[in-house]
Amino acid sequence: MFEIDVKDANRLARDLDHFAKKSVPHAARNALNDLAFTGRRVWAEEQRQTFTVRNTWTGRQNRVDKARGTNVRTMQATLGSLAEYMDEREFGETKQKKGKHGVPIPTLYARGGSKKRRVRKPHRLPQIRLSHSGSSKRGRQERAVAIKRAFSSGNKFVYLEQGNRKGIIKLLGSRRKPKYRTVWDLSRPTVRVEPVPTLQPALVKLNKLGPSIWTRALIDQARRNQVLGY
Repeated sequence: MFEIDVKDANRLARDLDHFAKKSVPHAARNALNDLAFTGRRVWAEEQRQTFTVRNTWTGRQNRVDKARGTNVRTMQATLGSLAEYMDEREFGETKQKKGKHGVPIPTLYARGGSKKRRVRKPHRLPQIRLSHSGSSKRGRQERAVAIKRAFSSGNKFVYLEQGNRKGIIKLLGSRRKPKYRTVWDLSRPTVRVEPVPTLQPALVKLNKLGPSIWTRALIDQARRNQVLGY
């Protein structure tokens, strides 16, 4: 002989119906938004660990477009960046020359000896003034004359061509014993910049947090609506 408490069964049915129609959609929306904002913080930390970040500007460009409404099938939260360079960092890019010279590539000397450093201010292209140039196609003499003229004018930067190599050099030493270091290499018409992804590793970390965020959102809605014993 079994006894069934119909009142409890009816209450459970009502709770399940209310939970499915009201609580789950709100929980889904809240969980998506919580995931997106958590992802923004995780992504910013990934950027700080991967790039040489001197301020918080890059991280502050990470934005979230929140999920809205209660239609579970169509709701979505979007995480992205307003920084124009982030897609190039994430997926890489192929740079092509914009004039008769190749793509400007800063040398280690221009960066102060490390690829992680920014190009030093005196070596940045807008700061460089070129008034002389020389080409090995017309002989070493032309190159030598261009260097001497640059020394005479006080200009330390000269554009030189030597075979297939083209670049901007910085003059060192003296006029009698000139020395130079390449600051910008202009030899290549195209340059492939390899991707340095930060969003994908952040999403991998975020994926591990998903179940706990979803569970917390469901429990919060159950308590808010006082259903299923909460």
